[in-house]
Amino acid sequence: MVRAERLLKILNLLHASPNLRARDLARKCQVSERTIYRDLNALSTLHVPVYFEDGYKLHSRTFLPPLNLTGDEALALKLAASVAPLNAGVPFSHVLESALAKLGAALSPTVLQEAEQRDRQISLDLRLAAPDSGPQMVFRILEDGVSQRRMVCISYASPKEGRASLREVDPYHLTFRRHAWYLVGYCHRLKRILTFRLDRIKSVSLTDKGFQIPKEFSLEKYFEKSWEVFTGPAVEVKARFAPRLASLIKGSRHHPTERIEECPDGSLIYTATVAGTQEVSWWLLGFGAEVEVLEPPELREEMRRIAQGMANLYEKGNAMTSG
Repeated sequence: MVRAERLLKILNLLHASPNLRARDLARKCQVSERTIYRDLNALSTLHVPVYFEDGYKLHSRTFLPPLNLTGDEALALKLAASVAPLNAGVPFSHVLESALAKLGAALSPTVLQEAEQRDRQISLDLRLAAPDSGPQMVFRILEDGVSQRRMVCISYASPKEGRASLREVDPYHLTFRRHAWYLVGYCHRLKRILTFRLDRIKSVSLTDKGFQIPKEFSLEKYFEKSWEVFTGPAVEVKARFAPRLASLIKGSRHHPTERIEECPDGSLIYTATVAGTQEVSWWLLGFGAEVEVLEPPELREEMRRIAQGMANLYEKGNAMTSG
């Protein structure tokens, strides 16, 4: 962080959070306390109204112009930032706190007070399944590869192979989907576009080889039929949900292609065209015996095998317990 940027950050921090100590400013700016003292001295030399009284403060909260936001707008931005995938261990996460401080510093005292009061009454807890989806350095190098159109060499631990393997990849796009960050790119080893989960990339290096993204490539089209992340041949899946689940299934949209048919007995026929059946099968299994797969036959057979295996497992467990 250059000094001018750091001085502005200090002002924003003091504007948003009076009573900060030098150690607090040093931690937030990622510098030593000695550097903070020099910065505070520089601000005083520039006649910036900073003083110490149980922590450092700005003499007037109107030192920076207020931002014309309502309390609801300010709270919405703070809540959105608190649950955003920017918190998931990527380079942007370290600037999020700074951005929120600037937001607080630019609000008028009345709006800031209103937002803080609402913040104590409303909260969101959308926890990520993978809170550390890939080291920051991995993300940064991949980001450089995407922006500079340069091939990367990655060591990737594929769950199918069970070990890490080296891949040369043309990085097309970085995307956060459902629970983690992913890289979409052309794998030279397998000669096709693949999706790589960032927390499975053990190492990455940027090469000097350039590439061009095919004109026909579209991220929206690539994930068009995906249930969540997986891609593959389009398959029409049809399942019957018990009447007790009807309101739950109708209450939210699960896939862009879904169609719902209500039956006279209160059950539902749910149909969607998805990329492969693995991810949708995980979703269906969560409903246990209250959903029956009707099509395709291979998915119906797979679900039957899983159900039979579970039944065998519990019968074996009961036998061991009784013995």
